[in-house]
Amino acid sequence: MPMTLDEWNEEAAKVIGDLMQVPPMVSAIRETACRFTSLARKGIEVEREPRLVHIYITRFTEYAEPLGKFRVAAPRAPTSAARARSRQKLAAARI
Repeated sequence: MPMTLDEWNEEAAKVIGDLMQVPPMVSAIRETACRFTSLARKGIEVEREPRLVHIYITRFTEYAEPLGKFRVAAPRAPTSAARARSRQKLAAARI
């Protein structure tokens, strides 16, 4: 039986807090004088340090099996990879 929107929001509340994330190469973050995006376009990959991101709110606004829409409030936007890990935690909690 699919989870309800309220059940998803209860699970989403569990991922609120601090998260260490490694920024993707395709981002506006600068390494010395160059943005990671510029380096990535040239095929150059640099080691990126994890950055602390605090998730204040994660709330599903819509859910219809198998898709849902949600909002995340954080001072720095978490990367799509970090959001995917959060979704994986939610999906694991569902099982």
